[in-house]
Amino acid sequence: EQHIYPTDTTVFGAPSDVDNNQRIIILLTPSIISGGYGYFYSGDIGGGNNADMIYCLTPQPANGITYASLRVGLFATLAHEFQHLINYNNKVLLQHTGGEEVWLNEALSFNAEQANGFLDDPGGPPERVFAYFSSPESFTLRQLSEPYQNGHVGVSYLFVRYLADRFGTGEYGKLVQSPQVGEANVTATTGIAYTTLLQDIAATMYLAGTGLSSDARYAVPSFNTRTHYGGTATGGAALTLNGPLYTTVDASSGAPSFSAPFATGGLRFLRVTKVPAGGTTLNLSVVGGTSDWVSVVRVPTSAP
Repeated sequence: EQHIYPTDTTVFGAPSDVDNNQRIIILLTPSIISGGYGYFYSGDIGGGNNADMIYCLTPQPANGITYASLRVGLFATLAHEFQHLINYNNKVLLQHTGGEEVWLNEALSFNAEQANGFLDDPGGPPERVFAYFSSPESFTLRQLSEPYQNGHVGVSYLFVRYLADRFGTGEYGKLVQSPQVGEANVTATTGIAYTTLLQDIAATMYLAGTGLSSDARYAVPSFNTRTHYGGTATGGAALTLNGPLYTTVDASSGAPSFSAPFATGGLRFLRVTKVPAGGTTLNLSVVGGTSDWVSVVRVPTSAP
């Protein structure tokens, strides 16, 4: 009441009140079916229990789920799921859309965890970004169908975090309260084409934290993509982020060649090394009838 509620409502917008009690019900139960700490079920809004509510897990010592193990993650879950409730109210009840696309909705909820001070908690953004950086070519930002994996969460969280750093934290509320969804929502609230922002975030993922660029378009100051996270203090996984994994391509022959698959809408990072003094030629060929683009960033040989 004193922290998560005012933070989420200030950052994202107003929640629904379908039962007219000016309350958000938190049902604490051992019967959580999501496999996590809790969830928001939109079927309860105007149907089901006809209540604005969030389900949260209770301790089950016999199953190894103790109060101590829940204490940190449960707060992050409340911040996360409350954003989903707020999002549903704004997108469905007020704007009468079919609801926000899952990738953008999830990204906003993981940003809600950070907005409330729960960045490095179990299952939080660093763990999801780590999964993405480990294989960026495997995950699509605008993932609309199952399986929706940690890597998908990582790239979507990072994209929305980038938007907030570049356009101001007011971007969160704009995305939630806009009558648009998905790509159109991002373009409308930022004033920049979604495809252009994709090229910017691609360069940012590599350049952020390296000191190679002072351009604000290629920075995410509120999330360090090259540092250590986790440990016993937060209960999160101990891990180190070093930017996205890339493939090194030797260009010493003057005609480098590389072929590899990547997810439609995904990114493949290449580091072209040993370029001859006279330069080299890069030819991009995509199999499968889809269009593609390439962003080229010149960096010193000593770059990380």
